[in-house]
Amino acid sequence: LATEVLLQLRSGGEAVGGPSRYFGCALVLLSSCPSSERSALMLNCLRVAAPIGESASDLLKSIVDEDVARAQVPSLLAAASSTLAVACQSLSQIADAESTLSPELPALIRRSETVSGTGAAALPGLHAAVADFIAGLISKARPLPSSLVTLCHYLYASAEVKFGILAAQNSVVMMLTARVITPCVLKF
Repeated sequence: LATEVLLQLRSGGEAVGGPSRYFGCALVLLSSCPSSERSALMLNCLRVAAPIGESASDLLKSIVDEDVARAQVPSLLAAASSTLAVACQSLSQIADAESTLSPELPALIRRSETVSGTGAAALPGLHAAVADFIAGLISKARPLPSSLVTLCHYLYASAEVKFGILAAQNSVVMMLTARVITPCVLKF
């Protein structure tokens, strides 16, 4: 049954008014699904595709390419309503991104809370706290789950072609901040 479902998801979506690309049918389903159910559908699509070769990776690439093609400005790529945002959140949930960011994330929160001053006076302390957080992540053997790293690579490559290097870098950072780090911070 999973193979049959995957074959349907991998087919082009032109028969149902979607793109003729690989995983076009999945893209149509994900974009037409109510937002309240989109996360569950994305999780199920990824779970069906994961055991079969590079299918999950191909699904992610199709999602990124479709969202980048639709976006008129790079800041819309990680918007809450984008399929890319849902994919990123689903991957974070599957990979348990919260445990991946420990102990660096709690340390960032504690350090940020101790910064004195407000407004511009607090900026140097906050910048130092964020720099230490990033240094802690970089020092890890695997700072992020490989599925999220793959998604970041796909986003960067696709956004660079359309928007340029700086916008592509900003898109990746914005997606990670908005869809991975911030939800983890809110849980603490």
